[in-house]
Amino acid sequence: DENYTYNTLALGKTCDGIGVCAKGLVECSKVSKVAICSTDPGGSNPGATPEICDNLDNDCDGKTDDGMLYNGLPRGSVCNGIGACGLGTVECNLTTNKAVCSSNPDGTNSNSIGEQCDGKDNDCDGATDESIDVATNTCNKLGVCATVLKATCKQGVWACVYEGSVYQKVETWCDNLDNDCNGVTDDKFVDKGKSCDGPDPDKCANGKLICAPDKASVMCSKEDPLSTIELCDGKDNDCDGKTDEGFDKIGQPCDGPDSDKCINGKWACSQDGKTQVCDNEFPANIKEICDGKDNDCDGKTDEGFDVGAACDGPDADKCKFGKIQCTKSGQAVCSTETKVNQKEICNDLDDDCDGVTDEGFFAKGQKCDSAADVDACKTGTFICKSGAMVCFGDYECAVGTTCQSTSGPKNPEYCACGSGVCSADLGDTCAGGKCTCNGGAVCGPTQMCIAGTGCKTP
Repeated sequence: DENYTYNTLALGKTCDGIGVCAKGLVECSKVSKVAICSTDPGGSNPGATPEICDNLDNDCDGKTDDGMLYNGLPRGSVCNGIGACGLGTVECNLTTNKAVCSSNPDGTNSNSIGEQCDGKDNDCDGATDESIDVATNTCNKLGVCATVLKATCKQGVWACVYEGSVYQKVETWCDNLDNDCNGVTDDKFVDKGKSCDGPDPDKCANGKLICAPDKASVMCSKEDPLSTIELCDGKDNDCDGKTDEGFDKIGQPCDGPDSDKCINGKWACSQDGKTQVCDNEFPANIKEICDGKDNDCDGKTDEGFDVGAACDGPDADKCKFGKIQCTKSGQAVCSTETKVNQKEICNDLDDDCDGVTDEGFFAKGQKCDSAADVDACKTGTFICKSGAMVCFGDYECAVGTTCQSTSGPKNPEYCACGSGVCSADLGDTCAGGKCTCNGGAVCGPTQMCIAGTGCKTP
């Protein structure tokens, strides 16, 4: 048998069997009398098994998956899957080892989906629209249709039953609902939601058009804010086309809350907008100065400065022989006095205007003894006479005689005449306690003669 070979292999050599048949040895077939591999069919140790669909040559006949058909079609052929699964390719299902169409549920490229209500066998099980999950219904879920009372698949179409109390096939109500389930609420009422002005004093559109109770129209909602009053803020708060009406002084001159009365400010709006105030006054608090003008605008000129009033200048006396007048710098000063440095003399007057009369003449009023009489008795009194202090009344006139003057005829002295007083003019006499004046008048007690005319009370 040395001339018999199997695939060029001599008898006894190791060989590969056909298909799934394992390695064996080249030997002579007792049936066919030819050289074969011992694991092939007809060999002494055959490894062949019945053919199944697994992409292998199980029966070792040199053909793979022979006899494994899908609807009469061999592996690799174009096939039509079950139901809606469509076209595929015949292939082996390695789990069941059966020939299948690849687009079927048991294929490698399955087009099977969950069953739907469409008149098709979507899950490719050979039945149409069976055991559909009601939750997958395609009923309209917009608007009031969100509540589906019942959904049934009939002849590939969902039959839907909605809550009927508010559903409308054609929406006519204004009720804030999408009654016709088209995704638009109250679609007939196109003005709904627009701004509007309700029945309040202002003209501001602070409300919104909403559905009226009759469901057939719209109305203006309660406004927020309910009513807007006009404020002083440069805005048209009440929406009447006017700004800051009622605050008519804005921008006009005014006098603010300062010490003067000058109109140096302007009316402006208060911070809270509720009123108008005089603001930005400049200059403010103007003080009155002495300049002949009404600086603080109160209708008076140089008040507080006593312009023209008598005043005492910077001299030694206190006499007001000057007048208050204004300087160029606005100060009030005492003008140059017409009389200055008045000195006090003994004349029973306050010559230096200090409120004290005849100060410096300390002996005035004290008892004295005249040098004109012969005694040393202080029966006289120091008095003022012609600006000097003299001793008066130190002697009596002789009855029926002429009063004598201590200073001579031209400077008569007073002398006592009983309880009366004579002026001692030449020709005056003293008799019976009365003075007979040179003019003939008789002066009684406490009176004195006036030279050549009559009597007077000293």
